[in-house]
Amino acid sequence: IGTLEVAATEDERTRLERSSLELGGEGVEAHWLDAAGLADREPNLAPHVIGGRQIPIHAVVHVPNLTVALAEGLARRGVEMTTGC
Repeated sequence: IGTLEVAATEDERTRLERSSLELGGEGVEAHWLDAAGLADREPNLAPHVIGGRQIPIHAVVHVPNLTVALAEGLARRGVEMTTGC
């Protein structure tokens, strides 16, 4: 699904639509979704949301969880790490 960025105000809508055009100019696929289209993808959004942008290629990584997973994987392979340097 990528990322969804929602707009609750007309100013937010304008900003997202404008930046979507800029992303398109850079070759990044971005789609504007009206309120109904957005609700189809994420039904738990607040009812006052007027629309949003979907960027299918985006992915989000929670950095603290990634860091812990990497550290645990390295430790299993015998790597010694120093923290607080």
